[in-house]
Amino acid sequence: MKETENLTPMMKQYWEAKRKLPPDVLLLFRLGDFFELFLEDAKEGAKILNLVLTQRQGVPMCGVPVENIEGYIGKLVKAGKRVAICDQMEQPKPGQLVKRQIVRIVSPGSNGYGSFLHPKEHQFCMGLFPWRNKLGISFIDITTGLFLAGQLDTNKEFFEMVVRYKPVEIIVPEGVDFPFIRRDAQGKEALEGPVQDCFIHRYFSWAFSYEEAKSFLLNHFKVSSLEGYGLGEMPAAVCSAGALLRYFGEELHQSLSHIVKILQIVPQHILWIDAIAQKTLEINHTQSKSGKSLFEAIDRTVTPGGGRLLRRWLSEPSNQLSVIEERQQAISFWLNNPNKRKELREILEKIGDLERLLSKVSQGYVNPRELSSIKESLRQLPVVKALLSSLDEGLICRLCEDIALENELVEELEKALEENPPFSTKEGGIIKKGYCPALDELKEMSEQGKKWLIDFEQKEREKTGIKTLKIKYNQVFGYLIEVSHSQSKWVPQHYERRQTLANVERFITPELKEIELKILGSKNRAIELEQNLFEVLKEKIASRIPSIQKTMEAINKLDVLTSLADLAQERNYCKPTMVDEPVIEIEEGRHPIVEQCMASGDFVPNSTYLGPDQRILLITGPNMAGKSTYIRQVALLSLLAHTGSFIPAKKAKIGLLDRIFTRIGSNDDLAMGQSTFLVEMNETANILHNATSRSLVILDEVGRGTSTFDGLSLAWAIVEELYKTNRSLSLFATHYHELAKLADIYPEIKNYSMAVAERGGNVVFLRKVVKGSTDKSYGIQVAKLAGIPDRVIEKAKKILSMMESGQKKKSPSKKIKDSLDGPSLFPYLFDQEQ
Repeated sequence: MKETENLTPMMKQYWEAKRKLPPDVLLLFRLGDFFELFLEDAKEGAKILNLVLTQRQGVPMCGVPVENIEGYIGKLVKAGKRVAICDQMEQPKPGQLVKRQIVRIVSPGSNGYGSFLHPKEHQFCMGLFPWRNKLGISFIDITTGLFLAGQLDTNKEFFEMVVRYKPVEIIVPEGVDFPFIRRDAQGKEALEGPVQDCFIHRYFSWAFSYEEAKSFLLNHFKVSSLEGYGLGEMPAAVCSAGALLRYFGEELHQSLSHIVKILQIVPQHILWIDAIAQKTLEINHTQSKSGKSLFEAIDRTVTPGGGRLLRRWLSEPSNQLSVIEERQQAISFWLNNPNKRKELREILEKIGDLERLLSKVSQGYVNPRELSSIKESLRQLPVVKALLSSLDEGLICRLCEDIALENELVEELEKALEENPPFSTKEGGIIKKGYCPALDELKEMSEQGKKWLIDFEQKEREKTGIKTLKIKYNQVFGYLIEVSHSQSKWVPQHYERRQTLANVERFITPELKEIELKILGSKNRAIELEQNLFEVLKEKIASRIPSIQKTMEAINKLDVLTSLADLAQERNYCKPTMVDEPVIEIEEGRHPIVEQCMASGDFVPNSTYLGPDQRILLITGPNMAGKSTYIRQVALLSLLAHTGSFIPAKKAKIGLLDRIFTRIGSNDDLAMGQSTFLVEMNETANILHNATSRSLVILDEVGRGTSTFDGLSLAWAIVEELYKTNRSLSLFATHYHELAKLADIYPEIKNYSMAVAERGGNVVFLRKVVKGSTDKSYGIQVAKLAGIPDRVIEKAKKILSMMESGQKKKSPSKKIKDSLDGPSLFPYLFDQEQ
């Protein structure tokens, strides 16, 4: 680094800002209409942004236009960089160094730039801290002000939270090791295991201390205790939340004024869906580019905030009967009042993303067009409240009470803002005539100046006789008299030449400079005054943030409830009866995702009964027959019912569940040295250790990743364990037809199969679940459908025939028979002579 005395004043200012930053932060330094990167920051930034690297006085640099800064910052942050914005804090003045300061640092978890945000998804930054035998976690979506905190008992629950909330950044204390965080050869840290990539940042360990974290939270919320937020007995959660909030406020220079409360993450009040189930059921995100997630299939919300709330309801279904039934009643009400529902949804469509707009107000980078959007959104609130006031339904009435009318604020914005203001405050045009007399006077002076120019131009033409004489404006020289070369010989002597171009000569006069000073002076003062008035309007909105946020919570719920009513009407969904007993009884249920991907009427519905007298269904049948679709369907309908939503079925009774577990599909984790079968066994072990009599378990082809005899033995033992120990409601899809014998031993295990019709040597999959098992897999027929060559198919048939005839000649020894629990697993496995 050069000594500062050898640097220009501007570069000295740059280094003063740079020294205040952590070494990993890139500094975007405002120079007029550009933000510049210098030195090593420029080299790194130029590669990421695909910019040409230039040099000035031997200093590498690259710049991006101020008006396009959002996109460039988004690209840098997406590449895992943190970016500091050093902005100009005053208008440039000739001969003076502009005052600059760092206004905020943008990290992956604090990037509020719209084009990189999904309107119906939260963007979370996560705080993490170990406290004795607990793990404190917290989440902040700085773009909406949502703040969550809680504590976990195991590292496994941590991964489930990561999958549920999908944080893009995780803040952890310096010097603390975590078993699930690895460091590569370059020292970069990342999460272990099959989770999405996210940025890991180490923050001061002292910020995570209980006293520091608690004090910071108390000061921020201006309270004397955290009991009211449910964190009084959660020290791990307090440590995580306090440090995370401090990180945003002190290290990232983010405004926290729109974070007005902290919500407790309460797993005991939700139907717990672990990371594996969230992934395999494709609740909020699909694993296929061409497929749909459950959210995408059922989403009918018309506001971004409503979409985000629906995602949270799907990720955290309630297991409280009162909450579920309250939502159901509201959906029923909207279903029975379609005209009112349509009217309300047409109003909601006019409400913008106020949560994120308020965040921009708090952060200070909201633009005039967005302020106009806030005004238009707030204008809808009286219409919404008037409509709801005429209705008589419990939850809807309470939501109506939560909507606060912002009439004074709307009136102020109506008076102040132009109908279609510009995006930027740079050129004015924001404030209406009549709002500020001083501004009107300056604008009038500027307009009068234009008239003076027209009059001056006409007068000079008449005096000089130069008919083509024109007044032009140049950013460097200001207003100029322009005369063509051919007529320059008639220019008066008092004209002072300023510029010679290819076809014209340009001049000034004292009178023209006097007019220019009046015009530009009044225009600049008008722009500066408009900018000040705009700041005052922002402050008035900021003072109403808590009230508007509470209103938006009600609006979001109204959007979700009416959207679910729309869905129920559109797709013919029924209201499930929710009961506090272990039972799932679904009549003619349909898969909510697959049904929408098929032509109308093509989906074959299936019924399901699971209860005290039928706890496990063993489902056999060939590939492509629909086993996986069916068992997923049962899980998805149970999940939907717990959100309060209606479900695609003719009729249903769903008991309150504590957890949903899945073991579906083939997965491996080569980076961790885990084969497909090991991953399968890990997931199955998790189920056997944690499933209860109130859990729903769906398993698909367990044991198929190893040899036939190993796999069959494991599958048999796993079903018995679920039956005897866990007592869970379970759906077990399998190709091991031998497992059907379990139904002869245990009365609460029942055999079902996927119906198949054989026609002329071909198979037709009927997609229907029927009682009884099957002893055929139809694998060769499925291979034929897939296009396997005929010679391979014929060879396979011969081999299958030989194997089947060989099996009939075998039976188990008496010693093996006596050692088995119940009837023989393998009636053909052992030679009698063994």
